[in-house]
Amino acid sequence: PPPPPPSPSPPPPSTSPLPLTASSSRDTKLPRNAVEDLFSAKVRWHLFCSGCESESVREVQSFQLDLFYPQVASKKDRPSFASVLQESWCHQSTTRGWCENCN
Repeated sequence: PPPPPPSPSPPPPSTSPLPLTASSSRDTKLPRNAVEDLFSAKVRWHLFCSGCESESVREVQSFQLDLFYPQVASKKDRPSFASVLQESWCHQSTTRGWCENCN
């Protein structure tokens, strides 16, 4: 019998640069990976100090979302999962503390 045909050669390795994510606290760029692309979300925190009235914005990569289910009197008053998700994603809270300017 004739010999089997040669197997195709593997594709050459990619030489394109890796996509970059937000910089770390030392302002170094970190390569993205598949887990971040699939399971993380960029979250923007707006911080307002009631002491000195300064405002700052901080962006972080988050891998979790806390769901806030409201207390309901009966099953017929239960909100849809979509509304729970929306309320949880746009959740606002107040925490007392000191900002960098007030320290």
